Amino acid sequence: MMKKSSIPIIYVLVLCMLFSCAEDSGENTNENLPVTRQTLLVGKIWVLAAQTITPARARVANGPVITDWYADMLPCERDAQKIYFFNGDLVFDEGATRCEDTDVQTFAGSWTFNADETIITELQQNFINIIRSYKIIELTENTLVIERQDNFFGLVTHTIVERYVNEG
Repeated sequence: MMKKSSIPIIYVLVLCMLFSCAEDSGENTNENLPVTRQTLLVGKIWVLAAQTITPARARVANGPVITDWYADMLPCERDAQKIYFFNGDLVFDEGATRCEDTDVQTFAGSWTFNADETIITELQQNFINIIRSYKIIELTENTLVIERQDNFFGLVTHTIVERYVNEG
């Protein structure tokens, strides 16, 4: 009789142990976490959807002087992706199309927030290390809008605004 009643208890204990001791898969997930700027940013595939610059300037040598840089981009430039990870890693991916067959598909980087999570600083480690800081203008589940200042050739300070959409 004792044996019969202890069997269901053993099954319940084993199931509890399995679920409570499940090993972390290491996935870049933010399920069941409170909504913060970090959880809104991390674990998504951010694809560039717009890029503007003021005052207007040429995006490439001998190109037109414009403010809508995105409109001047090639399709292979428009599908580039950024993926932020909880551990501070950042992956830059060329997306489905590359402009040149020899272009690297992905390259590494890292990112940090400032103390109040209003500035993202990125280190891009491609052929050269580039550090850029972006002010967050908008961050939702599906939209990331960031702004940075750039001083091209020490002549004029430009404001570059980039809008990304979550495609993953």
